[in-house]
Amino acid sequence: MTTEPETSLELSQPTQLAVRQTALVQRGLELADRALARLATPPNVAAPAQPGGSAQRIVYDLRGATVDLAQLPSPATATWYAEGGQLESNAPTVAYAPRTAIAPAPDRPLVLWSAPPSPELLRWLVTTTAAPAIYLVAHPTHDDGWYAVLRQVAAMCKYVLLSREGAIDVGRMAARLGVTEAIICRSLLWMEASGLVVFEWLDDDRALIALGSGPEVTAADAARAVMLQAELEELLAKVRAYRQFVRRARVESLEI
Repeated sequence: MTTEPETSLELSQPTQLAVRQTALVQRGLELADRALARLATPPNVAAPAQPGGSAQRIVYDLRGATVDLAQLPSPATATWYAEGGQLESNAPTVAYAPRTAIAPAPDRPLVLWSAPPSPELLRWLVTTTAAPAIYLVAHPTHDDGWYAVLRQVAAMCKYVLLSREGAIDVGRMAARLGVTEAIICRSLLWMEASGLVVFEWLDDDRALIALGSGPEVTAADAARAVMLQAELEELLAKVRAYRQFVRRARVESLEI
């Protein structure tokens, strides 16, 4: 009888993690930088419909209010955007509705249940749907702490390994957590540098994944890990700041 190898991607405290550098780090950094620009036109999604313009669009501002789902159009009659690792716990009756499912729908309102992680994604959601009306809720459905993000990315990688699917999809992972693709790329590079996993990139969005060989600490590896963590924290700080802006700014300032 063949014994299945144990799959362990549990994250210990950051100070206890050893890291190692791999030949794919530089390529991954380039992909992460490119991911920020691609957010304006996410791949594999229908081309946007012709928008009616913000002057003709009605915005129902429900931010900060206790929202009864009966106040909102249902997913059967509206396009919903609802992402984030805390969506199920913070709003168990709201179904996951990721950016990857968005399509042109000029005859349906857009419900922004979650606060998008970037102005590029917000602009893309509004432009692509060309919705005549927007219900702006912007509930907190995310944990944007760097350690929480790493833990969730590790959990998704572990699921892929156990299910033997073999490949991860950066865009889908970003949608699952409600973050940018650049954040997912930095997280994956950090995991690779830590010896948890290794990747073989198939294209800009997908990579084959396998278990790493384990931690090996060197001065150069530690420096690389510190750099990746700092970059990840900086990206997440920008996301947190933008979500706060979405929740507090005047509607006119959001340019929707």
